[in-house]
Amino acid sequence: MSQRYDSFEEFWPVYLRAHSKPGTRVCHYFATVIGVGCALAAAITQIWWLILVGIVGGYGVAIASHPLIEGNNALVRPHTVWAACSDMRMFAFAITGRLKDELVKHRIGKVD
Repeated sequence: MSQRYDSFEEFWPVYLRAHSKPGTRVCHYFATVIGVGCALAAAITQIWWLILVGIVGGYGVAIASHPLIEGNNALVRPHTVWAACSDMRMFAFAITGRLKDELVKHRIGKVD
């Protein structure tokens, strides 16, 4: 059974620990680009099934990275919304160059 957390602030370091390997994070960045890209494409073209492609493709890549690279399970359940928000937050930290400091702050593994 999955652990429950009382707040996003409590969940965030757990999420980061579950993504301690750079390969897992790269898969999540790719998954985020797939999801956001498909959502934007759907909005522009009004081909709404692209949203489903983004969800399935994005989550497929992200979830598969956990057993294949990280050696753990994805944190999608029971905190689906917090996990999605954490994906976006981690992506934002990465593209702004602030992820390393966040990983150091929470004492998480080898930092690239």
